[in-house]
Amino acid sequence: MPHDPGDQVFHLEAHGYEADVAARGATLVSLRFLGRDLILPVASADRDDAPYRAPDFRGAVLAPWPGRLADGRFTWHGTPHDVGIDEPGRRTALHGRVWSQVFVPRAASSVAVHLAATLDDAIDYPGALEFEVIASLTASGLVHRIRVTHRGEESAPVGWGVHPYLLAGHASPGAVDGWRAAIPAARVMTMTPDRLLPEPVRPAEGDLDLRAAPALGSRRLNHAFTALARDRDGNAHASLTGPSGDTVTLTLGKGYRWLQAYTSDESAGNDRRAALALEPMTCPPDALHSGTDLLTLEPGESASASFTIAAIRADR
Repeated sequence: MPHDPGDQVFHLEAHGYEADVAARGATLVSLRFLGRDLILPVASADRDDAPYRAPDFRGAVLAPWPGRLADGRFTWHGTPHDVGIDEPGRRTALHGRVWSQVFVPRAASSVAVHLAATLDDAIDYPGALEFEVIASLTASGLVHRIRVTHRGEESAPVGWGVHPYLLAGHASPGAVDGWRAAIPAARVMTMTPDRLLPEPVRPAEGDLDLRAAPALGSRRLNHAFTALARDRDGNAHASLTGPSGDTVTLTLGKGYRWLQAYTSDESAGNDRRAALALEPMTCPPDALHSGTDLLTLEPGESASASFTIAAIRADR
């Protein structure tokens, strides 16, 4: 049987960090620092599941839209588009379609990998979008960058995100309850209870104010945070800290204006509330309908965004 190029995994190792990135979906499969998992790893792909998707979209690239798209349809410049529904119970299309595509390596070494794919033209989507994912290990952690270029002849909408599940200790059911999460957001978008589609943005108050790094406790999060406080370089800093003091940090560059937090309440078995998904996003869910922070690329135009995941040890 011929080798499936989607099974290819690129191993990176430097500065005490190790990471694995899969060609299928440019998925961030694992990330460790001195042997400690910083994200919930993705198990090997089951080739009987086609198209393959990492459990709970773990480590996946979410493009050309992040979050849920209501009814799997939208209109762009007067033309309706139907991308299909993959959540029948909620009548939504979830996290784009790039996660199932095989990315081709443009460059690879022991410290970095550069992967690229063009959105499958069988998908009813305007434009011709090329996605490049560049993951590299530095002394500052894993630097993850996405660049999108429009290769078509008319303008195209796009938004994207990435779906790592962060760990501040051992992954076990309910582990997140004892972890402290810091999200420097002044505003939050909650979701409707039935379809998990966006409600109006409001101030991040009460249990949804995570600026002081409270213990997550019994909080059930599946919300998009925005109005992020940023440093003088334009970066926003979120973190997750366990009882031992070990911390994993997520630094969002200027291109990421939203951060979805999900406490894994719908994950199956031992994965339930075992990790906290912190998803950098360029726009909120359902942006193809609302237009909120949705990017428009003209022919030949590019846009990019980056984030960094790093470890802080309790003994430092």
